[in-house]
Amino acid sequence: MFHSFFPVVAEEVKTQTAANEVLPKLIARHNRKFAVNPAEGEDVYVKPEGKVDLDFLFARRESRRTDHGGMISYGGRRYVPAADDCLGMAQTTVEVRETSTGRIWGVSKGRRIEMKEVESQKRVNSDEASAKKRKSGLVKAHTAGILIPSVKESVAYPQHCPGKASQWPVRCHCRDAGGRLRRN
Repeated sequence: MFHSFFPVVAEEVKTQTAANEVLPKLIARHNRKFAVNPAEGEDVYVKPEGKVDLDFLFARRESRRTDHGGMISYGGRRYVPAADDCLGMAQTTVEVRETSTGRIWGVSKGRRIEMKEVESQKRVNSDEASAKKRKSGLVKAHTAGILIPSVKESVAYPQHCPGKASQWPVRCHCRDAGGRLRRN
């Protein structure tokens, strides 16, 4: 590229040091040839008010929707607002910003909100959970291995199956595993 603009100089310059010596002359000649005076003489540069957080300004930006508790999922992790006064962002669209230092921010309704990571709960083995529920008396084992709520739980759902209200909501005697009515 240097050779196409300045073919005469390219023949003279063989090293980087020589190029650095010739460069100020080339810039001055270029400016004399192509420089244009501004239409208006006043300076339009405006100094920013206060300190500009460049890390936040140049952060990676993505959009996420919060759940009913104001939680977002980003990068395989879950985050909530760090401050308690930001709990009003339930089910809203939030701009998520990840800074170069790894901090996560949410921008909602023009507000900048710092987010903190929430540890996800460990999944419990289904056999262990079933055994725990059986011990507590909330469910009883069905002969086919299907868990059915006990009478304690069935009070809230009295009109599922006539005469078998205690087996709601999982399955009852008149429905198959897919929830369809059985034909006897």
